Amino acid sequence: MSRYKITIQYDGTNYFGWQMQSHKRTIQSEIETALVPLNDNKRVKVIGAGRTDAGVHAFGQVAHFDLDTKLKTVQLKKALNARLQDDIRINSVTEISDEFHARFSAKRRYYRYQ
Repeated sequence: MSRYKITIQYDGTNYFGWQMQSHKRTIQSEIETALVPLNDNKRVKVIGAGRTDAGVHAFGQVAHFDLDTKLKTVQLKKALNARLQDDIRINSVTEISDEFHARFSAKRRYYRYQ
């Protein structure tokens, strides 16, 4: 099993924020759903560096997940983007040490309020 770090860009207009919520579209739930067919139809937990509220956009949200796959990182990025709506894009996928944690390994975060 490998750990993957992803950098995500999204327009949050049509979502109820980052974090999973029952019966509501969220960024986390969309990415987890996109990972299901890549994991023998089993859910994969995606951990974000932080949470955004409903309607909030992100240009460089970082998250991680653990996945047993033979896909190379470039192929994994393409497979995820093919399964996501156009308002969510995976900008990068990197195989990373199991010690990395998107939330706790973050050195800084930037926010721009308008």
